[in-house]
Amino acid sequence: MDSQLGKQAGFSLIELMVTMVIFVMLTLAAASLSSSWLVSSHLQKSESVLQMAHSKAKALAIRNANGAAAGLQIIGQKVYICPGNVSNGNCTADTAIWSASFAQSASVSISDSVSDGITTIQFDKAGLAVRALTYTITEKGDRIDGKLV
Repeated sequence: MDSQLGKQAGFSLIELMVTMVIFVMLTLAAASLSSSWLVSSHLQKSESVLQMAHSKAKALAIRNANGAAAGLQIIGQKVYICPGNVSNGNCTADTAIWSASFAQSASVSISDSVSDGITTIQFDKAGLAVRALTYTITEKGDRIDGKLV
């Protein structure tokens, strides 16, 4: 006779529980790694947008060599570039020749030797800002620091 006749095939409860615990641990590890990767991606995107805006504003200032050449203005999560004087905050979506958005959850802060929280950068006809500028981009405890040159 067949000795396997009375046995049932399948997994025991212990085997299923061990498999579930391993699956949950792998899922939690993957979630934390993907969250960290996403924050890093947002920081790099925001830094890239800020550096690109700075370069474009410098190039516009050099081409627009009449008086106040060009400026860059940050309003919320957007950055705008306008010809002429932007120190009075007149660079908006309507007057900008170029604009871009930072990552939605990133916080961008620009400062110089005199003040923090600068939202407007004016460039002269040589494409130079008045003072040396540094920036800090933060999101969920992570940060990137750099200089705008």
